[in-house]
Amino acid sequence: MKILLDENIDVDFVKEFTGYQVETVKSMNWTGKENGELLTLAVKNRFEVLITLDSNLQYQQNLSKFDISVINLKLKDSRLKTLKLLVMEIVKHLKRLESKGNKEFIEIL
Repeated sequence: MKILLDENIDVDFVKEFTGYQVETVKSMNWTGKENGELLTLAVKNRFEVLITLDSNLQYQQNLSKFDISVINLKLKDSRLKTLKLLVMEIVKHLKRLESKGNKEFIEIL
């Protein structure tokens, strides 16, 4: 499974996802792209999941027109320490997405 971490997520969070192909918006040189363009680039580059902290994404974009799942992390802060607390739950959703094969919008609180 190919996963893209949005630019609002610490790049070191990549290390938490062994067994997955994970890139960051920064590593792809897509920093500063608007959400629609970012989603288009992600799909074009065969990413299957976008993990983001952008709580407005679902309201700004018609996500059903993009062939990608989105995991939205609704956190009080974006520190790596806080993100790491959610790894097990994120992986649980990734495994479910892999087995189902369909695209979803998932919020993790």
